[in-house]
Amino acid sequence: MARHEKFGLDTLLLMHCLALCRSLSISPPMQFISPALQKVLLKFRYRLRHLQQLQPPCSQWWQLLLPQTKTNNMRSIVLYSLVSLSLLVGCSKKDSPAPVVKTKTQLLTEKDWILVSHQEKLSSSSNYTDITNQYLSCVLDNRHVFYISGVFEENEGAVRCSGNPQVVETGTWSFLQNETKIRFVVPSGSINTTIETLSPATLIITYTGLVNGVSYDGRQTFSH
Repeated sequence: MARHEKFGLDTLLLMHCLALCRSLSISPPMQFISPALQKVLLKFRYRLRHLQQLQPPCSQWWQLLLPQTKTNNMRSIVLYSLVSLSLLVGCSKKDSPAPVVKTKTQLLTEKDWILVSHQEKLSSSSNYTDITNQYLSCVLDNRHVFYISGVFEENEGAVRCSGNPQVVETGTWSFLQNETKIRFVVPSGSINTTIETLSPATLIITYTGLVNGVSYDGRQTFSH
């Protein structure tokens, strides 16, 4: 098998083309192949002559390289078109990089997050109320930073609230329950949130709180 593989992809592609010609009982469409490529094909024929001594399937490949006697121009044209298309498709698939699947830690920590929406509702209600407009503009542009080390920061944005330090709040974060929840611990307390959405562009978390014995739910949406 090692001796078979060493000839490279170009050799095998030409052999595959000729194999299709053989299976359709037609001659290789040499009239449609450039003189330079014809020379390469002839070089491969001499180069692969020793394949006669190899075991199948290599020895069968050599037989496929032998000239054929039947001709059929129309079938040659169709075959050449199909082979060309298959090679183009193969090259396209080879050149396309595999999609990179990022971990939740990477999605959370690679960029800062900015709050774009905050909704709340009574836990007994089914409809959220948007309370984003209750935020000051100097708070809405704050940047929420998740560090790989587990540190969390809320930093002042371009519009800085008067008297606030650059780092408004700091604490820690950690995943819970197979990375479906995020726990925040800050000086004022702690809260567990549920990840509704975590993508390269969007983070949506939900939480449940209690005020004066009344349970309420919240949803915060962040983007970059």
